[in-house]
Amino acid sequence: MNKKIAGVLLGVLLVGIVSAGLLDYFGKIEGSVTVEGPVFYATKNVLDESVNLRGLWVNELPDESSYTSISDGDFRAFATNSLEINSFYSARYDFTLHAKLNAPDEIPEPQRLRLELFVYNDDWEWEQDICSTTIEIEKTKKESYAYCEGNPISMNEDDIFYWKISGLHLNESASFRIELDGNTKIEVSAI
Repeated sequence: MNKKIAGVLLGVLLVGIVSAGLLDYFGKIEGSVTVEGPVFYATKNVLDESVNLRGLWVNELPDESSYTSISDGDFRAFATNSLEINSFYSARYDFTLHAKLNAPDEIPEPQRLRLELFVYNDDWEWEQDICSTTIEIEKTKKESYAYCEGNPISMNEDDIFYWKISGLHLNESASFRIELDGNTKIEVSAI
């Protein structure tokens, strides 16, 4: 019985060696890998009460839905915890806001919000801009989209991403309701 097992194992070993030799002679193994960039989700979790700073979670959907409101002359900010990386690649940042405009009938729609992405250090001090853009929001709640592109970033391991959403001071009687339900997010892809 032991001789049969040893014979089978020897046969499998020889087939493996011969197959590897044939592969080396006749061809090679090729493949590709698709790597997806991170997704940053705006959450209701408050990181710093004094400045109304909320959490920006990396690849993790919020536990529960909530919302925040921004008047046209105001802003809301979201930040990650320390990212623990030394650099970040050239990237396209796709912003999605699940939001609606609250405004009197005489205010035309859509109205715009400014979206800015920065690198801050762990003392909440600005270090560098990543990119910025504007996004149009209408009176019916829906997902709105915008994007911007950023160059490679040198970082310290304690650095964070800081996302600022602000009104453009165009109509003080307008406000924006932004849902924090997993659909207000930044999706990152390499360029």
